[in-house]
Amino acid sequence: MLIINCKEAANICDKAQYNEAKSLEKLQLRLHILYCGICRSHSRKNAELTKLCSKAKLEVMNKESKDRLKKEIDTYSKIEQQQ
Repeated sequence: MLIINCKEAANICDKAQYNEAKSLEKLQLRLHILYCGICRSHSRKNAELTKLCSKAKLEVMNKESKDRLKKEIDTYSKIEQQQ
């Protein structure tokens, strides 16, 4: 089916952002945004966000650092609760 609703369009738009959308889904999204201004705007903003994130060269924290930070937060929270 080529006609999709806004919820499906948003889902496909998100998948397309990460290059996970199939060809049929991309076609469905393009058809949908032809007649839906809200989804067209969402799609445009999503594309801009993708470009900005690529330019920013964002990095994620490695697992060891995350675990250490979580432990520190938990320890601090327990100290705060005791006071």
